[in-house]
Amino acid sequence: MLSLEDTVGKWRPDLPREWASITLRQLLNHTSGIPDYSKEKGFIDALLASLLVAPSPVQLLSYIEKPKPSFTPGTKYAYSNSDNVIVGLMIEAATGSSYERALHNQVAAPFDPMGDGRARSDKIMLPESMMVNPAELRRWIARAFKGTAALPAKAPKAKAARKSAKVSPKKR
Repeated sequence: MLSLEDTVGKWRPDLPREWASITLRQLLNHTSGIPDYSKEKGFIDALLASLLVAPSPVQLLSYIEKPKPSFTPGTKYAYSNSDNVIVGLMIEAATGSSYERALHNQVAAPFDPMGDGRARSDKIMLPESMMVNPAELRRWIARAFKGTAALPAKAPKAKAARKSAKVSPKKR
């Protein structure tokens, strides 16, 4: 199972050593500093030469000429397509299956109660016990999103949540 503090080196030691200590959290937040492969001349040339054949994720990363992060990881935000590719590769390593299969199993399948491939997120039927029992609802959500970021330890009190959600009318 992946943790937000897991490093690239833990799951993908085959990737450049300069990325070994970068965490999953930094990749997801785009604070890794890893250069964006899609801005590299080699990638653009390869893309234009072969528009019908998609390169593998590892091949995409191979277009990065200088793998050294452009800033100390965790100190700045800079969107990078490379971050997304590395997250997918880490998910594959952690699950032992393709990114697409992991995405289906961990995200889509819980919202496909009939198993026919049609998501029904707006029609999920929760057992009545979950409607009045927050602990049971949290257990169901944790099972549905197993392997994702941890849920908060306690849900906000209903009164406090309603109070913070109130919008004050505009003064004219």
